Amino acid sequence: MNLFDKLFDNKKKKGLDAAMENAFQSFVENNPIMKKAKETVEEAGEGITKALEEELYGEAKADHSDKGSVIDNFDERSREWDSMFDQIVDRELSQYTICPECGEASPAGQVQCPYCGAYMTGYTADVKICPHCGAKNKALDLFCTSCGESLTLD
Repeated sequence: MNLFDKLFDNKKKKGLDAAMENAFQSFVENNPIMKKAKETVEEAGEGITKALEEELYGEAKADHSDKGSVIDNFDERSREWDSMFDQIVDRELSQYTICPECGEASPAGQVQCPYCGAYMTGYTADVKICPHCGAKNKALDLFCTSCGESLTLD
């Protein structure tokens, strides 16, 4: 097959792809079931966007019309939803630390796991806990860096 034949075949393929796309669009627009399904997906997409924005920003944006149809821009909107969802999850997870031993979630900043007593990630047994205020201190500290109480045993 020569170069001219290959180019001609590619042009026919592109024309066929365009014709199939037009036929599908016509089918969707002229079929009442498909039209209703498209509307339902778009409404759901707007609901997802508004719910994520309310959770993330405290309120939904008033107008989403500049973004176009959810169906037509589904890949772009999906990335936007994923990004907002990830921000919400990251915000929630930042309030917790997962114990490396038992896997339980504890409030962030805990030195030891309240469930199994293991030291949380980033802490070692070289940490002294102040018996007066509960602050974490370095193993060689003699006085609490938070309240000033003695860390030595009497």
